[in-house]
Amino acid sequence: MRHISLTRSAVVAGIAVAGLFAVAVPSAASAAPLDAIDTVTIISPDPDDPTAPLTVGDEFSVDATWSVSDDAQPGDTFGLTFPSPISVAWTQDFDLLSPDGLVVGSCVASGQSVECTLGGYVLDHDDVRGSLSVRATAAEATEATEVTFETSGDATVTVPVPGGGIVDAGPSSGPEDIRKYGGMTADGTAARWAIEVPISHLVALGDGVVLTDTYDERLTLDLSSLSVAHVAPDGWDAWIADGTAESIPLASGEWTVTDSPSTHSFDLTFPKPRPVGGWYLVSYSTPLPADAAPGDVFGNSVAASGTELASSIVTYTEAGGNGSGSRDRSLAVRKTVAGDGTIPDTTFTVRVSCVTGDGSVVPGHPVDLAIRADETLRVDDVPMGATCTVSEPEDGGADPVSFSPAPVIEITTDSAAVVELTVTNTFEPAPTPTPTPTVPTAPTAEPTPSVVPPTGDSSAPAPDGDLAVTGAAEPGIALGAAGALIALGLAVTLVARRRTAA
Repeated sequence: MRHISLTRSAVVAGIAVAGLFAVAVPSAASAAPLDAIDTVTIISPDPDDPTAPLTVGDEFSVDATWSVSDDAQPGDTFGLTFPSPISVAWTQDFDLLSPDGLVVGSCVASGQSVECTLGGYVLDHDDVRGSLSVRATAAEATEATEVTFETSGDATVTVPVPGGGIVDAGPSSGPEDIRKYGGMTADGTAARWAIEVPISHLVALGDGVVLTDTYDERLTLDLSSLSVAHVAPDGWDAWIADGTAESIPLASGEWTVTDSPSTHSFDLTFPKPRPVGGWYLVSYSTPLPADAAPGDVFGNSVAASGTELASSIVTYTEAGGNGSGSRDRSLAVRKTVAGDGTIPDTTFTVRVSCVTGDGSVVPGHPVDLAIRADETLRVDDVPMGATCTVSEPEDGGADPVSFSPAPVIEITTDSAAVVELTVTNTFEPAPTPTPTPTVPTAPTAEPTPSVVPPTGDSSAPAPDGDLAVTGAAEPGIALGAAGALIALGLAVTLVARRRTAA
């Protein structure tokens, strides 16, 4: 059986007139709008025949991919505006979840747009991107084979329409038999059911006929949501066009209801069907169970005198999205050389050793980089919170080796996506040797000739092999001679004085 959504334009319009829907559109936080939408795709509602045209009232998914720059901030927004032939099927709130369950952002889809607001996730993640999926409906017919969406950055995305267009739901003369539809309420928390009851069909069933509506046993009836409206025989076109219909209060006595929660059903009667004919439009809601999951199917049927007249289903499908980013950083090591010395044509070895915040070694570390002068190599996948120590086991014989900004780098939320570090090897010229001063060699002293004291005539020749004394004599001899001279002088002086006295 073909599932036609309650949200098709005709039914939505009529329910709005009857006061059955109260759509509250939450306002999303507004900050810097980002041009983040990359692609948009309309997914055919009929996987068995994806080339079939869309029909007014069909529900389908609009999928999009998105990405934001690394300078995006919490509170920044991005979104998508739908073209007029398509609208959001019902108000949908959902989160963009990372693979580990973190909220990347939150979205609201309603009316003609979807808007998402980024959260704190973007502060410590880079390359943040993801996808989202929103339930939409074909609101009106069009022969256009493509429709154009607008992004919050004023860009446009042109998207093919499955089947090459949107066709009308059918003749506007109104149904001749009882029909039933199912869909979602405007806030997405309940299934919304509608029954189109031709008065002529009701009369044909006989006086006092009771219509019994049975809903899925996992559901409960919100009796306060039950409402009935009337469409005049000549008013179907207006109902289709703008939802013009007459709301019939329960107190009027034109219809009655008996609720039977134990059997998951209620009985509806029309004691005095309007003789002018036309259609009764019945609508009510059944809240979805708390554990409802996407893909769950909820059935509903209407019968008279035990004979099923119509049935419908609602397949629970919710909007959703995801996002992810990288908290890892990269360390870019640049090798430079300096100095006036001889720089070797060699490959240096720079070692990068990283440990996590709890002190455990980062997988794959230490990493040895074979790097040459003026070359830059990267070490990727350095996790947030890591501490990295850079050293150089093979420095090519450099004199000093320096690390800028430091040999120890801490990876924090403020670290750039690529942390840069420079290792500089300085080669100084070899010093010029200082000459060793020459110390003069002291001349070798000639041996002093032995002086043999004279034993006789001083003029006697010296013994063989000894030279005659011609210079200073030994000290004892010199002192003796001096004493003799002094004595001689005193004697001469004494004689002279005596002569003078005489």
